[in-house]
Amino acid sequence: MKKVLFGFSALALAVASVPMFAAFEAHVINVTARIENALEVPIKEIRYGTVFPQEQLDKVFDVQLSGSFLDEKDADDVQYMIRQKPKCAVTTDGGTVMLDFPTATGHVVLDGQGGYRIDCGPRPENMPEGADWGVLPSLCPYLSKHKGADGVEINEVEVAAFHQPFTVSTSSISWLEAIGYLAKSNDDVRDQWKIDLKVPCFDGFCAQDWEDYVHGINPTADPADYVQDPDNHGTVFPQEYLERGTFVTFSESFSETDQTRVSTVHYVIKQKPKPRDGFLQEVGVTVARDYCHLNLPTTPYDSSDTVWTTYLEKCYPSLCPYLSKTPDNHPVANDYGVPAFHDPELATSVARGKIKKTGTDVGDTWIIDLPVPCFKGACAQDWADFVRSHNPAADPNDYMLPPELEHEVFGCDLWFEVTAIDNLTQNGVDPLPSPTPEPTPEPVP
Repeated sequence: MKKVLFGFSALALAVASVPMFAAFEAHVINVTARIENALEVPIKEIRYGTVFPQEQLDKVFDVQLSGSFLDEKDADDVQYMIRQKPKCAVTTDGGTVMLDFPTATGHVVLDGQGGYRIDCGPRPENMPEGADWGVLPSLCPYLSKHKGADGVEINEVEVAAFHQPFTVSTSSISWLEAIGYLAKSNDDVRDQWKIDLKVPCFDGFCAQDWEDYVHGINPTADPADYVQDPDNHGTVFPQEYLERGTFVTFSESFSETDQTRVSTVHYVIKQKPKPRDGFLQEVGVTVARDYCHLNLPTTPYDSSDTVWTTYLEKCYPSLCPYLSKTPDNHPVANDYGVPAFHDPELATSVARGKIKKTGTDVGDTWIIDLPVPCFKGACAQDWADFVRSHNPAADPNDYMLPPELEHEVFGCDLWFEVTAIDNLTQNGVDPLPSPTPEPTPEPVP
């Protein structure tokens, strides 16, 4: 900054002196500058994927002094801000599906009456018919900006979630910004920031503790201001990667201290097609489950095939091939998982686990992952790589969904079944025993 000011001062002096010696000689000051960024922010985007109300998701990134700034002897410190602005995109289906077009920053434009509009700029070329170009529902109020491991230092300001990113008057815009500060002289050349997404709920579907949830994060916020319009409820998109944890442990009666006869439980996790609610009510749980499991068509989907249309009237299209089951590996080689993109009917597609009442293995945590499939004819170029990154043995072509099933709800029931129980006098059985005759367990909700 000192060099820039000096350059301007020298130029002003040269201009002021011209009348005194213009007829006798010329003096030229050659002004050049190499323009460099003072900061480096390695991360280019933050993706949270599909999220659910009142989840709390964290992403961390670094802000650091650039190499050129560190090399510049006359430069020492930088103060910077983190500001949020609206985002514009090309969407369809009422804004729930974002198409693969470049996004843009929406600019806040005052109307002179105390209001504003968002200017998204020119529409992208070659937009398909029925697509819209405009501002997305704002995620900004739900993103907090907190310092990471280095903590808040002098001249720095954090921002909690559930806030208004900006306010307007008739003549100005006031931004709520996080402030950071770096100084070579303090050996403070890098900041870590944590961007938290506190997921809002939808009007009419908020939990009873919604107000406590909001106030626990930002005591000054009005919870009613941060409830989302139900029309903004979205969906999952192809090649998103979602995961949920499931904990398996002993029942209360099995854990009783006076129960000393048995110690180890072997179990399996099976997948079966899911009946639709109407069919369940019509014929009952057992009949409906058996029908969907035993009558799943073996031929490729054909919307004109009555076998398929009849089946889908009663059963959901299957989500089972796309669900992986990953054990906690505690202890190692105690439980056996199943990757996504598999044939649920194969014996190798049954996950197996074991928990033991004595010792440290009294519960298992399983991660149920959903790598979301694409629809045939609309798969990304890296679809094959995406599939094989989850299951190298899978044929990516086998897991493309029929485009006619887009917008359908898919389903799968996960069944946790006990296959063997060891007495305390036994030493355990490895590998896990073959399943006992199949009971009728309740599926995981």
